[in-house]
Amino acid sequence: MNTKIKFFGYVLLFLLKTSFVFSQKESSAQTTASAFFTKLTGTEQQVKNFYILNGDEKVQTYIFNFQNDGFVLVESSNDQYRVTAFSEKGEYHLKNEVPFPKATIDSDEKKETDSSPSSKTGITNKDMSPFLTDVWGGVNCVDDMGNKVYPSNYYTPEHASPGCAAISMGQILHFYEWPKTGVGSNTYSDNYNGELRRHSAFFDGTTYDWDNMLDEYMGKPSTEIEQKAIGTLMYHAGVALQMDYEPSGSTSNIMNTPFVYKNFFRFSGHYEDVDWPEFWTELYDNIQLGRPVPVAVDASRTGDGHVFVVNGYQEIDGEPFYYLNWGWYNDNNINGWYNIQGWTTESPGYNTITGAVFDLLPNPEITHIEESGDGNELTVNWEVSQVLQWDAFTLEQKVDDGEWEEIATDIGTTSFTVTNPTGKVHQFRVKARVNGVYYDDSWSEIVVHSIQENYNGYVSFGGNQYAYARQTPENSLDFSNDYTFEAWINLKENNVDGNIILDQEDVFSFDIVDVTALDYAIRFKSYSSSSELSSATQGIRIPFDTWAHIAVSNSGNITRLFVNGVMADEYQGGDFELNVSNNALNIAEKYHGGYSSWLIGDMDQLRISNTGRYQTGFSPKMYTTFEVDDHTVAYFTFQDVHKVRFRDEAHNLSVIVKNEPGHAEWNFGTFAPLPSDMDADGVPDDIDLCPDTPEGSTVDTYGCETFHLPANNFTIKTTDATCVDSNNGSISISAVEALDYEVTLTGNGLDTSDVFSNEISFGDLTSGNYQICISPTEVPNYEQCFEITISEPEPLQVEAKTAVLKKEVDLSLSGGNIYYIQMNGVMYTTSKSTIKLPLTKGANTLKVATDKNCQGEYSKIIKLGNEVLVYPNPVINDIIHITMNDVLDEQINISVLSYSGSQVMHKLAKPLNGQLSMDLSTLSKGNYILFIQAKDKSYSHKFIKN
Repeated sequence: MNTKIKFFGYVLLFLLKTSFVFSQKESSAQTTASAFFTKLTGTEQQVKNFYILNGDEKVQTYIFNFQNDGFVLVESSNDQYRVTAFSEKGEYHLKNEVPFPKATIDSDEKKETDSSPSSKTGITNKDMSPFLTDVWGGVNCVDDMGNKVYPSNYYTPEHASPGCAAISMGQILHFYEWPKTGVGSNTYSDNYNGELRRHSAFFDGTTYDWDNMLDEYMGKPSTEIEQKAIGTLMYHAGVALQMDYEPSGSTSNIMNTPFVYKNFFRFSGHYEDVDWPEFWTELYDNIQLGRPVPVAVDASRTGDGHVFVVNGYQEIDGEPFYYLNWGWYNDNNINGWYNIQGWTTESPGYNTITGAVFDLLPNPEITHIEESGDGNELTVNWEVSQVLQWDAFTLEQKVDDGEWEEIATDIGTTSFTVTNPTGKVHQFRVKARVNGVYYDDSWSEIVVHSIQENYNGYVSFGGNQYAYARQTPENSLDFSNDYTFEAWINLKENNVDGNIILDQEDVFSFDIVDVTALDYAIRFKSYSSSSELSSATQGIRIPFDTWAHIAVSNSGNITRLFVNGVMADEYQGGDFELNVSNNALNIAEKYHGGYSSWLIGDMDQLRISNTGRYQTGFSPKMYTTFEVDDHTVAYFTFQDVHKVRFRDEAHNLSVIVKNEPGHAEWNFGTFAPLPSDMDADGVPDDIDLCPDTPEGSTVDTYGCETFHLPANNFTIKTTDATCVDSNNGSISISAVEALDYEVTLTGNGLDTSDVFSNEISFGDLTSGNYQICISPTEVPNYEQCFEITISEPEPLQVEAKTAVLKKEVDLSLSGGNIYYIQMNGVMYTTSKSTIKLPLTKGANTLKVATDKNCQGEYSKIIKLGNEVLVYPNPVINDIIHITMNDVLDEQINISVLSYSGSQVMHKLAKPLNGQLSMDLSTLSKGNYILFIQAKDKSYSHKFIKN
């Protein structure tokens, strides 16, 4: 069941009768309420006033307030009266309504009431008093001075409601005062009131300020620190749930909460639908064990949903009453005892329980591991919520590449010492036994400790992964200025050309090319210019099953590619000035309308910077970590075991992953002290195959002397063809270092070679793609190759969008330098890519040409006056508008079809002045087709319902 949760202002939103004559029903309802409350309190109680809530013809609901505080809800149906809710304190107020005075009870009814026992005998023997102490809510909070304050909605957009799913989650985290620090992060985009908003929270970088969270803010004094404390908690819960914030209320889904509790807030729990056979038994058991339970409820009449927290129980005359904290600042004293198990669809307000999250319990957190003795003892220490009444703990370990094994169980303290540990690397996890049970998914986060050698964590991509970061509120994925992308990679066999290291759609790709059975090259490509840097240019290749450091660094207008600190390619110019884009950054895969190009291998020390860090050769050191500085966009060391997010040490990018075989699996290796570089050639000795090369030698990626030409040794200039199908393009080449070179030009049906020392040109070229390869004649095995494009003018492209209501056409132009536009015989000239022109009713003649006849001409007849306009699209607020200028007062047929062709809505309507509107609130989100039949014409429009 998809439980839609929506903030809903009042639980009893029904019209109060404005005129009223006391009847037998009101008297009987009052008698029932008085008898119940007298029995509940043990003393006779007098009614002060009451409200009547209109449910429907079958059911009437009354709220009776008593003289000494407290109220009772009574439902009447078929002359039967039952208590459905009550509170022993407070007075219920229905806003903007005046209560009725108490009804006068005749003597017979009084006598019957007086005969009821005035004691609590038989009321309950299974009481569980309310144990949530907070009185929190969402909006409209005022302090003791009547000033508006924003505690729970401090950080939400425009102080919108945090949403009931986030409020209930915050209440439960606050009840346990857990976690101290969260796990992972999340970033997402939300459409708030028609405006794009991005939200981001790093739970692993936040220590929650439990000490400064007050139980009450409504009508109470509070400091900004105390407001921010709860505001941070609520906003993090909302970001974790990817809350849909709106001015009228914020929504999420209670079924999402177990994932969030587990992966971000160190909790375990499970969602169950109300149809689960054990639902009510589980609810009762959880409350008897002192565990708050968030419960989802719908209002059958409106379809609105809410989440409240159950945190108390009373059984009265065999009827179960649960204490509900509605999360509305106890507005109108609404928190109280409700017989939710007895609710029916005829009950007022929220009346249909749909599901709940049970056994919400905080998991332990391993805080530190200490070595003691002569190195033969490891003490594992952990913490857990002080509210949790645990029985004992179980500790498990995984040694090196082994399986999980139990070290000890029934541990009665929050630490355990492992004696004589074996192996090099230990992973630990611990879980608590609560009320005699170890619950599913209650293990702590895994903590790693190495003994004999240092360990180095990394991620292993299995070829079926997804790993991506969404754009952030700070636009951290804007790489339009200087940048550096770098990482250590250790690729495996079965990779193919184009497999991705990093990729951002429409911006750049950092991938592998020229893959053989033994090795590969790396490539950096700008999607806007199609220009590439490749390590194959210098013949630099990387063997499989070998760690290598790769980097691309852009500073100013110079972009350089490095392998193991050796410059492999270089470009000077603007071709690698990257586009601005809000597309996601993908790691080890790409998404261009679908996932593909999965990398197979390992990655470590991934760092992204907003500066060009490398201008010359350098010596990368794999086991040396970087400092996070002001230029660090993101830095992933992979030292910590991840679950669903990589940990960014810079707390900027939230990378969504799955730590499973075939996906992005955490792995590790061990290492001794860092190796040296004895011959100072820039290649560490641990990968230097030629450790004694002469000083100043040019070496390859593995330290061996090699022939090398600077990446900028050749300057290549092109002259484009002047028009379509002409052959007057040319390529000229000049060399910085004068040697004897052989050059080969291929492509577009051409294959020719020549020799030169300084300069050479090729003419009479048609438009197309060419490859130039140049080799010194004395070193034929060395070559530099370049991909060249001879362009020709693009064909004229025109996109005409008609704005019917504005009576104008918006032209988007491309392909030319100057555009000549005729509209109804009037000539316009522009060099801009867009222009708006007026339209007249009837047929409008449009012609567009450029200053070059070979680019073609565009013409179109635009008719104004007989169009159908459907807006808005997407539909956001449930209402869609239709304008039909040629149908004024006729009745028309309107159908809404699903994409499968099924009719989901039909309406006969008569436009008023050619306009009408439709309410689509009954449709779920999705894609639809609007079909209109009028006279002998029909129209169809696709639209999206959000």
